[in-house]
Amino acid sequence: MARLGRQERCVLSSSRFAIDEATRNVVAQRAGDAAVLHEIVATVHVVAEPGPWTLAWAVEHVPSKDAPILGAAAAARVDVLVTGDRRHFGRWYGATVGGVRIERPRRALRLVLDGSGSAGVRHTNETSQGQASLRSP
Repeated sequence: MARLGRQERCVLSSSRFAIDEATRNVVAQRAGDAAVLHEIVATVHVVAEPGPWTLAWAVEHVPSKDAPILGAAAAARVDVLVTGDRRHFGRWYGATVGGVRIERPRRALRLVLDGSGSAGVRHTNETSQGQASLRSP
């Protein structure tokens, strides 16, 4: 996804909360990948954290620990929230919640490569569980 963002095929976005979560997870689980994450984060457009009303709305859909992720994506009006977090977001895969389509990474990648639909992607991988967002270029 980062390569596609650099090619301007999509716009990667993330909240600071999501970047911090991804960083903690990568350092704890795959410290050798920290440099790669740092390179990806350098290409990401950082969006504002969600306000209290948006957080309250997001808690109705996902566990409170993940509400800042969904809330930031909705507040930033990204097209797609990309996450490998099946436990907390899996029931929403393929659905649109608050104007944000939620997809697993492989499906989001396919959407961008096929050009089938805009891609505002909140990107996560299954090892780091960190998030980033994409919007149409």
